[in-house]
Amino acid sequence: MRIQTLLIAAVHVVLLSVVLPATVAGADGWPHDDAEAMFDRVTRACGVQFLGKDDKVDVPEKYRDYLLDPGPHQRFVGAMALDALPDLACKAVKRIAFVKIGLPQGAKGLTDDRFPDLIIVGAAVGATVASENELNVRYTFNTERPAGSGNMSAEQYFRQQLAKNLTIWPQTIQAILHEAAHCASYLLDSASDSSEIRNVWDAGAVSEARRIVENLGLQGGVLSEWRRMNEVFAREDMALAYDDTRVQDSKMPAVLGYLTHYGGHDAKEDIAEAISWLQFLRVYKDLQLRDIETLDLGWYPDVQPFLQFTTDCEELSQTTDGGVTLRFAAIYTKLNFLLDSELVTEQEVQSCVGSGKVGIRPGGVPAGNGFHRVDYQTREYMYTHRDIRPGFPVSASALPTFRILGTGVLTDEAGKTHDTTMSLDFVTTEKPSIPRGFYRIRGLLVVCAGPQLGSEATFELTVQDAPSMSFCAVSGNVLITRASRAFIEGSMFIGRAKKEVLVPIPEVPNFRVYLHWKRPGSR
Repeated sequence: MRIQTLLIAAVHVVLLSVVLPATVAGADGWPHDDAEAMFDRVTRACGVQFLGKDDKVDVPEKYRDYLLDPGPHQRFVGAMALDALPDLACKAVKRIAFVKIGLPQGAKGLTDDRFPDLIIVGAAVGATVASENELNVRYTFNTERPAGSGNMSAEQYFRQQLAKNLTIWPQTIQAILHEAAHCASYLLDSASDSSEIRNVWDAGAVSEARRIVENLGLQGGVLSEWRRMNEVFAREDMALAYDDTRVQDSKMPAVLGYLTHYGGHDAKEDIAEAISWLQFLRVYKDLQLRDIETLDLGWYPDVQPFLQFTTDCEELSQTTDGGVTLRFAAIYTKLNFLLDSELVTEQEVQSCVGSGKVGIRPGGVPAGNGFHRVDYQTREYMYTHRDIRPGFPVSASALPTFRILGTGVLTDEAGKTHDTTMSLDFVTTEKPSIPRGFYRIRGLLVVCAGPQLGSEATFELTVQDAPSMSFCAVSGNVLITRASRAFIEGSMFIGRAKKEVLVPIPEVPNFRVYLHWKRPGSR
């Protein structure tokens, strides 16, 4: 013990002489020589239970003989990760276990739908996973500068090595956030009508999940709706199809329609990757050595743990294009789906999409509910059909529909005004589903005849006292990016429209419509 103390002291002296002048230990009020106190600094940690060797019954059988009593650094990294979660995801995670065995396919963490509130973290020594020693800062020091390190000073070399050696912290944080996202989707799915997920959460968490499921019309299941939405994007070449050969490698570039490469593995991983990286990037942005250092060195070099990663957030936040391009339509819709599901925060979504250049609301469109018509070429605002009302209409039609109806006033060339209605019907949804994602409009070229079998949506303008001004869309598409019983937002493009009466008037020219509806009094 005495020899070890002397060695650490020697390292301390060398590093102080190489890196920075000494400052007063604990000057910022943090007890850096007490890892337990560091753990207590985290504000909530979701009330999670860190399992130990005596908790074998709480983990899958194959991991029971490998359970570890978590050390202070393991508890602290878990608490740092969970402290980044929004409330629903926080309530979904109740237990974390560290196991001294490699996990399948080199994973750093995993969840199991038989234990849907449990996160298992790999902690086998030497496997670049969260062992207690590898998380301990004192084991990351390397003061020998090898030959061939160029013209770097000892300080530069030390900072570079320390940043690389500390990658275990961000890797573990991201892994825990990823598995927490699985727990959160399990919780939401447990509240759906067709769920087979075992309910292990407290009544408050279950009640929150049921409220969200009902509000978003997800009684058929979160994964089912996510998968359906993604299949449509893939059909329209706005996303690649899922491929279970895609691996979890943060250095691989994201594939079309997904926030990360691994997101394209399947629907379950798509959700978890999108949630965890939004939360992780916010944590990583400000992560410094002083946040994780538990050895009282008396100095704090300004070093951020280095982790190479590639997500579409970088490209998305730097785009100068207005609106939402086909390149990002799937990602933008998925991010808003997670926002509506309360699995991420608005700030996290905004940090990914950037400074507001990306969005579906055209410039000049006034705030408020309505069908806001925009000129196709100039994108200038034209007029609004207000007082829109979404819902399931009572109809004799055999086709299930979800209708959004708006009222407005048009002025003809003679200056006369006409009361009008504008209706958008989604004809492939089933109650109580709420439309979201991408829909094609296909109509008859001869005459307007209401919803047509084979079309996913229809759009009509009706002018009762001037039928010659009425028309229906025969080609176009609709992108619904927000969808709940409190808020619906979307963008519509009408490529061709047909007059409802046979008069010598040309077809209505191309135009766009921005759709916005927010229930009065809702947040």
